[in-house]
Amino acid sequence: MVITTLEQVKAVLQIENEDSDVAIQTLIPAVESYIIAECKRNFEDGFPEALKLAAIKIIGHTLDNSGIKSSAFKLDIPPDALKMIKPYRRVKFI
Repeated sequence: MVITTLEQVKAVLQIENEDSDVAIQTLIPAVESYIIAECKRNFEDGFPEALKLAAIKIIGHTLDNSGIKSSAFKLDIPPDALKMIKPYRRVKFI
């Protein structure tokens, strides 16, 4: 299960052109991997809506701060997205 789609990201972020499509498609799996690693779970039953929105926020923030001119993206996590992810984190005891 994919955390979000190109169409969902563009709808929420109100992106009407195709200029960012490659960047968004590159960021979706990176953001999904980040959230899975951060939460220490795989979400086999699907991602909660809050995490889907957090993923879109991260993608939007990264696009805004990357200039979209480079193929090298730094995944930048905004504080409000971190707050949305926090309740889904599993504590791992060693």
